[in-house]
Amino acid sequence: MSNAIAEDQSPVNDKESTMAQRDSDQQVSIESNSSFRIPLPALELIIGLALLATISFYLFEAYSLPKPYNAMDIGAGGFPMLLGIATLIGIILMLVISIYHLVIGGKIFGIVVAKRPFFVVAAIGIVIAQALLFELMGVVACVGIGAFLTMLACGERRPFHLVCVPVALVLFIYVVFVVALKVHFP
Repeated sequence: MSNAIAEDQSPVNDKESTMAQRDSDQQVSIESNSSFRIPLPALELIIGLALLATISFYLFEAYSLPKPYNAMDIGAGGFPMLLGIATLIGIILMLVISIYHLVIGGKIFGIVVAKRPFFVVAAIGIVIAQALLFELMGVVACVGIGAFLTMLACGERRPFHLVCVPVALVLFIYVVFVVALKVHFP
């Protein structure tokens, strides 16, 4: 009797699974029209090359900082050079691994899908604008507005978070750097 019930339900289950598969295929085709797809190792390689160019510029600028007068002191350029060299080592390691996975392969990697490529580009633009306008706008305005716009670009729509996170970030920066460490910002 249990076999008869199982046999009776199997055509219904097949029909339901076929309908679910068709809905899934339609959803994938809809998503593929409005998204950007790239293999993970290729994305790592592209980002790694961009980071390599950026850190090269950073190291060039750090190298031009004055040397310390005291040989025991790290000096104005010592810490930026140390940070830059450590970052350069990490980027080179990431590039070697990415090239290995692209050339040798052997392992199946997922596809990175950016479902909202405009907002990804917008967030990058906001960060670049923040860097360019930092001295002109000042820390409080630049960080507060930048945090608000970045949250909007990343999809945050809750008003409480859109207001409280930038305010808390600005207050934290002010208390730590201006009050506690006596750093003078533009």
